[in-house]
Amino acid sequence: MRLSRDQLDLLEYTWQRRRQRNRLVLLVKDATTVFAYWEIADVQRNLLCEHFSRSWSDFPLFLRLHDVTDLLFDGYHANETRSESVHPESDHWFFSNVSPTRHYLADICTQTPEGGLFAILQSNVIQTPPSFALLIEHPSVCFEPLRQEYDFAQSSQSSRFHEQSKVRLTAPFDRLFNGYTWTDQ
Repeated sequence: MRLSRDQLDLLEYTWQRRRQRNRLVLLVKDATTVFAYWEIADVQRNLLCEHFSRSWSDFPLFLRLHDVTDLLFDGYHANETRSESVHPESDHWFFSNVSPTRHYLADICTQTPEGGLFAILQSNVIQTPPSFALLIEHPSVCFEPLRQEYDFAQSSQSSRFHEQSKVRLTAPFDRLFNGYTWTDQ
């Protein structure tokens, strides 16, 4: 069985990928950590070097992480933006201490001679999952233990188990909820 180039890349144990693609990929590691990896093709690098009149090793590169939750991101306005200076030859980064249940987008930028930022690549949008602590504080499903009531008067509708044990298990809300409406009794 012959493996394709993409399949062989998956078997590599390093992040050194030289496939001549322009890409920035954002992945969720956990509720508070985001992983980014990128590649800038040689053609793109050469164009940037020519345009800004500097060598690639002298490029000031910044990896920016934008919180774009509930926004149509236009490149300028975000709920929060974090910026990290990265070496031109680096190809991955971990952002830690991000907020759970938020949408994030990343871009790689360089600084223009005027001091502005020039975006080179932009990533996909990801959503961080809720944290475990948040799920404990605000569970979406709540389980209540069954209440034990001792039924001394035998009912003809009781099952054989209940007749033998004289214990009837009831839900804690059975007197307030009749299956269709909430009652105050």
